[in-house]
Amino acid sequence: MRNITSLKSYCEENELSDLLAEYSADNPFPSDQIGFKSTIECKWICKHGHIEHESPFKRVRRGYCKTCGKEQGGSFGQKYPQLVRYW
Repeated sequence: MRNITSLKSYCEENELSDLLAEYSADNPFPSDQIGFKSTIECKWICKHGHIEHESPFKRVRRGYCKTCGKEQGGSFGQKYPQLVRYW
């Protein structure tokens, strides 16, 4: 039987605590029971509250929320709430 590294172990070993924090608690498997290369679709909630559904494999490879972008600055509405009504 092969040894599969869990999402939790992988994130801890590679200092990806922010990514691990985005893994939703109401997923079918806890982070220590799902492999970081798993293709099972899971729920992720970023620090700005954006909800995405994708596999740990895809999320680990990208490493950030699609809505927030690479810089994790948040959406336009979160950055400039006073301008949202003009958008």
